[in-house]
Amino acid sequence: MKDLVGSPGTWTSLMLRLLQSVCAAASSLNMASTYGVSTNHYRAFWYLIVTMAVQSFWSLLLACADVYSLKTKADLHSPGLVKTFVVGDWVR
Repeated sequence: MKDLVGSPGTWTSLMLRLLQSVCAAASSLNMASTYGVSTNHYRAFWYLIVTMAVQSFWSLLLACADVYSLKTKADLHSPGLVKTFVVGDWVR
C-alpha cells in the first residue's frame, strides 16, 4: 500500500495524534474549569466535556499504536485495523 502522509504507523501520524490529544485535553480542561459560572445547569455542556476527554484518550491510544508500529515495523494497513480507526474516529 502506498504510504500517504499521516497514514497509520508513520511519524506524521504519531505527531498528529499527539497534537490532537493535547488539544483535546486542553479544551476539556478549559471547559471543566468554568464550573460554577452558570454552566453547571446545562447537561449538554458537560457531555461535551466528557466527549473531549474521550477524544483525548482515543488519540493517545492511536498514538501508542503508532509507536508500536514504528518500533516493530508492523503494518497498520490491514483492512480490520483501518476499519477500526475509521469507525473509532467517526464515532468519537
